[in-house]
Amino acid sequence: WELQGFSKPYYGKVKVDGTGLYRRDFTVPASWKGNPVCIAFDGVLYGYSVWINGLFAGKFTSAFNRHTFDISQFVQAGQKNIVAVRVDKLPRAWEFDIFDCWSISGIYRDVTLFSLPKIHINDLVVKTYLKDEFATVNLKTIIEKTSESKFPKELFVTGKLTDSDGE
Repeated sequence: WELQGFSKPYYGKVKVDGTGLYRRDFTVPASWKGNPVCIAFDGVLYGYSVWINGLFAGKFTSAFNRHTFDISQFVQAGQKNIVAVRVDKLPRAWEFDIFDCWSISGIYRDVTLFSLPKIHINDLVVKTYLKDEFATVNLKTIIEKTSESKFPKELFVTGKLTDSDGE
């Protein structure tokens, strides 16, 4: 907001309270019907709350971390939907996101709307251990499904481990 002239910019830990409101129409493709639909905010200074079609979808208060909201229950596939975002300059624990720099406010990184397959990888954890000349790689995946989908009899997650030369 400060870069657009809506507020005076401040340096360092000096901060003045304020609220910004965003609203945008979007259409969810009809082909996404029945699949999880998510919206991800890559960066919002400082705390924010999200509504989809007038229904509260959640809030997040870390300015420099991406956060994803599952908005499946709030959207209508194949129709116009509305996202509304309230950004607060001084949410709880705002001091952790202020450093020796200019404090500017608002949505400052990408916002992405996406859909997932009915069965998808929700999380992937990779842990590596090096001992002498040998390494061990442990992978843990969390597979998630929508309530109406059924897991197949066999489900495999495969990968390929290569070095920097592709070997």
